[in-house]
Amino acid sequence: MTNSIPTAPALQSLSEDDAAFNTFAAVSTTGSWADSTHSVIWMTRGGMRHGLQGAQKASVKYGISLAVIMLLMLLAQANLIDVYGAPAQWVAAALLSTLFGALIALAGTQPALRLWWQIVLLVIAQFILGPIITLNSTTIAHIIPSLTTLSRGWEMTFGSFKYLIAIEPPIGVADGSLMAIWTIGLWLTFFASLFTLNINAWLSLLSALPLMAAMTVCALLGTHTGWHRAISGIVFAILLIVWLSWRLGLMEWGRWISASIILLLAAALAFAGTTAVPQNRMVLRDFYDPPISLMTTPVR
Repeated sequence: MTNSIPTAPALQSLSEDDAAFNTFAAVSTTGSWADSTHSVIWMTRGGMRHGLQGAQKASVKYGISLAVIMLLMLLAQANLIDVYGAPAQWVAAALLSTLFGALIALAGTQPALRLWWQIVLLVIAQFILGPIITLNSTTIAHIIPSLTTLSRGWEMTFGSFKYLIAIEPPIGVADGSLMAIWTIGLWLTFFASLFTLNINAWLSLLSALPLMAAMTVCALLGTHTGWHRAISGIVFAILLIVWLSWRLGLMEWGRWISASIILLLAAALAFAGTTAVPQNRMVLRDFYDPPISLMTTPVR
């Protein structure tokens, strides 16, 4: 018998089979075909890792921003502490209202919860959760809202502001007067957080508008005196400036010592200036004349 000599096409086929076998063997020695340099998973694994890291950094940035927004809102609402004369009840209403406002704004980052569900959540927080907390004595077992709770909650959503300027402080927390601070904290925190969570960092500048509106409204509803008002305003301004600088990427961490010295000097000058001027502030209580006297008079 004569041995057959492989032709050129046959040799080419054998070389291709050997190359395929060598590639399979090389991949097998690594333990997974996904680690092959020609694998789609190998080529996209780095991109997935960077994508996850970017999402985690964005989540941390948004979380810090929302925490700062809540702190700034609480500083603004501190003007009403001595109006109510009940710090514990003030903390409960102010903290929970700002928390709900921030969480509802955060829900908008999910497309399925954007807009309409946010409106529904705001309505629930304003007219159901708010009355449960501020009119807790009218609820059933301090949890379930009664018809009185809901009706008084609706009425005091608007009437509580008039109540604050019609009676000399401290006014206490009866009759749903805390609905004023609940409304301010919920809605203005929500709008400030909306701008903060925007992809465009420069829109975070607009979050200062609801915060400054809260500071102004609470100051007008506040009292004439109180040295802690100046401290709250100074901390509010410094924290807002530092946060916006960080949010916009303008913070130069290499110069933090000089920046801190400048901020401390500005704060000292601002506090010294407030102590040098009279502490009589303009409040709406001075300009409002209630139609009937809300002061109790003895019956003869």
